[in-house]
Amino acid sequence: MAGLKYNGTLPIFASTLSFFTTFMAWTAYGPLGPVFKKDFGLSLILLGVILGAPKVLALPTRYIAGILSDWIGARSTMIVFLTISIAALFMTSFSTSFVQFLVAASLLGVAGGIFPIGIAYVDRMYEKNIGSLLGIYGGIGNAGSAVSGIVVPLLYDKFGFFGVFSGLSSILAVPLVAMLIAPSDVNKLKERTNFREFKESLGILIYTGLAISFLIGTVTENGSLSREAPLEIGLTLAILAITFILYGKNTGSLSYIYYLTFGGIFSCWTLDTYCLRFTL
Repeated sequence: MAGLKYNGTLPIFASTLSFFTTFMAWTAYGPLGPVFKKDFGLSLILLGVILGAPKVLALPTRYIAGILSDWIGARSTMIVFLTISIAALFMTSFSTSFVQFLVAASLLGVAGGIFPIGIAYVDRMYEKNIGSLLGIYGGIGNAGSAVSGIVVPLLYDKFGFFGVFSGLSSILAVPLVAMLIAPSDVNKLKERTNFREFKESLGILIYTGLAISFLIGTVTENGSLSREAPLEIGLTLAILAITFILYGKNTGSLSYIYYLTFGGIFSCWTLDTYCLRFTL
């Protein structure tokens, strides 16, 4: 897909700006380590977990980013990753507990996975001077992590903890708009061909994310699934809705039957009766 003979500067500008701002956001937790410890009462161990979560989650995220760049295009993947990064920053601004910070920090690992997406996008959009363009992309983009050490403390002094992450989420909205108006790196035929595979993978990722969120919420808050009936119902309805949207009526109907019986009520009761009672 290399060499689409695009002569404008928008692709290199949008991708470099995306890389720079997301790396600034990706490393934003570090300068606020003392704030997490003092204002939110986190121990040194819990603080280490939160600070390390974005870095650890960025490793598998980069692999996923490469796959998605091949399936739906680098530009579309960049838009998805920027949106998730903004959501993670916004979640952080409202977080007050370790679990909330951990979920937000894990999502922020997506910001560290944008690096390979921009490389693929620049390589596909330009035919000449690829090395020079990638040098610009990598050099300026990586500087975002260094700038974070200056910008984040300044934002905290001026606007407080909420202002830091809400401000960063606003900053990331700028490259998001740039990528939305930037040209696509894949043709429409290939987009349609790969969309079905993308839907299947997206379904798996969403299922996994919902399941992890459900387990964290139930075990951490109450330690008993029977007390979380509203959450169980809500999770089931969400999964069913996603199934209908992604896979159609037949698969959705089968999933409805499964979750209504063995996948829902029965499994919830079994886990609560025979598993949690031996561990609490």
